[in-house]
Amino acid sequence: MSSAFNNIENSRPTSGSGELCRPEVELLPRGVVLVRWPLDATIEEPDALATISRIEELVGDEPRPLLMDMQGMRYASSGALAKFARCLHTTRMALVGTSPVEQTIVQFFRAIHQPSYPASYFARDSEALEWLAGGGASGALGASSGLQGHHEFAPNTVIGRSAPTGWFRVGKALAGLLVPTAEPKSGARPSPVRPLVVDGMELHRSVNVSAEILDLMTTAFRGKTRHKALSMALAVTDVLDPAGITGFADLLGQCAVAERSLISSHLYRHYRRSPAKLALWIATANNTYFYARACVVSSGIRRARLNPGKITAARLTDRESAGHNVRQEVRDAISLVSGLVHSPWAARLGIGSQRNIISVGVSLARVLVTAGDNHGLAGCYREYTDIYDARYSIVEEGTGIIDFILRHPEATGLLCEFIREGKYASPEKLLRAVTSTSRFLRLLGIEAGPSVNWTGPTPWTTSSLTGNLSPRN
Repeated sequence: MSSAFNNIENSRPTSGSGELCRPEVELLPRGVVLVRWPLDATIEEPDALATISRIEELVGDEPRPLLMDMQGMRYASSGALAKFARCLHTTRMALVGTSPVEQTIVQFFRAIHQPSYPASYFARDSEALEWLAGGGASGALGASSGLQGHHEFAPNTVIGRSAPTGWFRVGKALAGLLVPTAEPKSGARPSPVRPLVVDGMELHRSVNVSAEILDLMTTAFRGKTRHKALSMALAVTDVLDPAGITGFADLLGQCAVAERSLISSHLYRHYRRSPAKLALWIATANNTYFYARACVVSSGIRRARLNPGKITAARLTDRESAGHNVRQEVRDAISLVSGLVHSPWAARLGIGSQRNIISVGVSLARVLVTAGDNHGLAGCYREYTDIYDARYSIVEEGTGIIDFILRHPEATGLLCEFIREGKYASPEKLLRAVTSTSRFLRLLGIEAGPSVNWTGPTPWTTSSLTGNLSPRN
């Protein structure tokens, strides 16, 4: 190797604190532009623009192959990667790195920003230079380098690595993120972008996602699974349509950091393999999540009390699995939305009916958390955790509660008041008490007379899953 190549592995710059990150940019004798970033580099959009300007000053208008040495890089923003993909004029780019962080940056760059030129990742400079020479973009490189047996590796190939110098940080390849490349058939050109595989599922990337939205989602997943954040964000967006992606981004954009992390992890863990329910959860949450959170705050529920009831047990389990840094109303709101999604009437109710069910559910939870499973209304409401300790809160059908609030939505507030009193031993007695009041009759537009009193059977029948309600004769 010549001295020009050997210099790649010699002294590297370091990133100064409080200053813009500037790489070393030089033109190797064989016509390759070398860009070498400092150790612990954090690249923002101004850094990318400045680097592109320096490359243009060095080589003029003639595009040349580029070797980018990113070993030791800490972070590259979406804006910076977008500038490299759209504004950099090069015939091909070889990116050299050795850590999972660098591999993730390259994968983000290729899969999302999709540069117009070929871009490949390598673990050794020699293999990167060989790939650049094999592209035919620079005749001088191939003629004078002395490299033989040029072979163009597929873009996602991770070259076998060694430890040539002490500053190389040897890291394990990202499990499941980079796909091993099969041998190409004779005469077949390898695909410029190979599909990703996350948790055994191949991502097809049928919907283009803006860098800003993907960056928001990636940040949301960094709460507990920082090293998998990008792959998890890609996996969720892969199964959503454009409306679902926009709705998810809108929901996350209104949440605090810990809240955003819990919602993202919940959706990835429980809904990614069921795209229809994932889309339904997002649509339902956009209509009801913040309403549910406000209802829990106003109800006075602050924590799961140490009562021996099933509801309290579910809440305690959920709190342990979700972490103590997330407020009670956040966990309860997620549970209430999930309950709607898993209910028999999912996707059949309007926004008003969904919110009324949430109001009743919060009122029932407030009573049962305090009174326990022996209360007469315990059969009207259920909280449970699945095998992954995810909690679902559901107002049970079959007790008349759901039918009542669907038939008389204007009386939901009155029903919640009676529930919070906690003195009714059964749902039948509760509903009879509500319908016997003059307030209920005024809500129906009926003038209460002295003889008006509901003493007979409850004047509604439990509906089936069709949502059709029929009064009894």
